[in-house]
Amino acid sequence: GRPQQHPVGGERGLVGGVRVVLMTADERREVLRQGRGEVLPVPDTTFTALFEEQAARTPAATALVARDATLDYAALNARANRLARHLAALGAGPEQVVAVRLPRTSELLVALFGVLKAGAALQFVDPDLPEERAALLLDDTRPWTVLTERSLREVPWEALPGHDLTDAERTAPLRPGHAAYLIHTSGSTGRPKGVVVEHRQLVNLCHDHRAGMLAPHTADGGRLKVALSASLSFDTSWEGPLLLASGQELHLIDEDVRLDPRAFCARIVEQRIDVVNVTPSYLRELTAAGLLGPAPHHPRVLQLGGEAVPAATWRELCAAQAEFGVTTYNLYGPTECTVDAAYARRPGHRPLPRPDEAQVRPRRAGRPAGQP
Repeated sequence: GRPQQHPVGGERGLVGGVRVVLMTADERREVLRQGRGEVLPVPDTTFTALFEEQAARTPAATALVARDATLDYAALNARANRLARHLAALGAGPEQVVAVRLPRTSELLVALFGVLKAGAALQFVDPDLPEERAALLLDDTRPWTVLTERSLREVPWEALPGHDLTDAERTAPLRPGHAAYLIHTSGSTGRPKGVVVEHRQLVNLCHDHRAGMLAPHTADGGRLKVALSASLSFDTSWEGPLLLASGQELHLIDEDVRLDPRAFCARIVEQRIDVVNVTPSYLRELTAAGLLGPAPHHPRVLQLGGEAVPAATWRELCAAQAEFGVTTYNLYGPTECTVDAAYARRPGHRPLPRPDEAQVRPRRAGRPAGQP
């Protein structure tokens, strides 16, 4: 017979081109209730405001250590403000894209915060990317401007004020729902697709990490030294700016060091890095280079993501926690869900609260409870 037509409120799927009921409205509500978790309030603010509040609290604390400079919060904030005013004068603002093609120096983080302070959305394009690939990405977003080493030399830094911007100085008021960054998928299944993440979603992740990952390791009032080793082409790199905005000291790892396991391990010991974020496969290279072996210093926190963690690796990590006090978090999240959607501290998991799940999850036909 003909498939049943859907009633109002039922979850629907396509069979032979005809929409049919897959679950009743009550079943759909139950599935959503079980999978959603507790919905918590999220502060109505922007990610740049979080950074500015931290800069005001600890202006003299070291914010960034890079190969070319060490900046405290006051210096990083002031230079980002100057760049933001320059970008605003060029017409860049909310809901416009500014691309960044810079090497791994302190100016990379200045650019990141400067773009966001102007209200624009950041698009990072690796300066070592083949020109054909770079052109494809830039053609897709058509940025208002592209920041390069050359264009930064043309900024009238000394003529621009260093205090925080107001909405009156932007092309439009900056709101939590405005885009903060745009990142492209790898394109392994076709043309790369751009994913846009809003300020409110970064704020949500930042507040969650403060409570779930930072608080257990900073209860004594100390600060953590955080290694940023990922390329800004990958969303996991945002873990670094998030922790910086939460008061931690960010160490931007050089290109040649981050890709050399022995050099990376040496840098961790030399600078006494506390937080390392890598994939499980790269962790195996780091452990082979001595990361969890006898050494005068070990990281306090390992963040792993991007791949499944093998059982043998978990056993090794449990041993490292018992012997050296190394705590491991296993993070998971599609790019569309703002870096992390859930994380585990060894066994168990912690789903992140979401400020408006309907906005970050595409609507799909569901399945009744107990059905594959």
